[in-house]
Parts: sequence; C-alpha cells; structure tokens
Amino acid sequence: MSEIDSVQVFNVQSPVIALPADLDPERRKRLEAKLEEYRKRLKGELEEIAISAPELFLDTQYKIAVLAAVLASGSVATHDLSRKVKKDHGGMYDAPTFDNACAVIEDYIVTGGHKVLDASRPFEELSI
Repeated sequence: MSEIDSVQVFNVQSPVIALPADLDPERRKRLEAKLEEYRKRLKGELEEIAISAPELFLDTQYKIAVLAAVLASGSVATHDLSRKVKKDHGGMYDAPTFDNACAVIEDYIVTGGHKVLDASRPFEELSI
C-alpha cells in the first residue's frame, strides 16, 4: 500500500452563516450599523498607521467580509468565503483570525453579540 492509499479524504461541508428567515427588521438595521462601524474602524486603523500594512487589520477586514456577504445574500458558506478573502488579499490568510470573525458575526446574528468577549460596543447601543 502506498502512502497515498493510506490517507483518508473527508468531504467536509462548509459551515454556513445565515440570517434567520424571520429576522426582525430592527436586528437587520443593527447588523447594517455594525457593518458601518467595522468600515469606519478599518478606515481609522489605516489612517492611524503611516505605513498601511493590511495584514495588521485582518480581523476587521474579515468581519467586514463576512457580515457584508451575509447581509447581501442572506447566507454565506464560510469555506468559499475564506478562499475568496485569501484571493482578494493576494494569498494572505490567517485561519484563526477568519474563524474568530465568523464566530463573532454569527453571534451578532443569533444573540445580538451577547457572547462576544470585549465587544467594541453593545449591540443595543448601535444607532439605527
């Protein structure tokens, strides 16, 4: 038996982050406000650093990508989005940071961010 014959290959389906079918319009507005907050944060981060190195801000960029994709289409397959993000960033990709961004956005969708540690602002305080 060759080395390749002994390797098991699994067909793992991508986790999907989706908006609930019965999404409250106020929750959607708060998610849109959260997306705008992330965009402003990224702009501020880039302006604060004289030499802009995008890899320093992957967390914010990933949260923007995940939340924008979910709001645009109602759901996102995270494996597909991770490949798109990697391509969009010229091959630069950090899996733990992307996984965290997915978890944070999913929590904002499901609980309003009540399980997000060190959240920048409580979800209820976002102006809509």
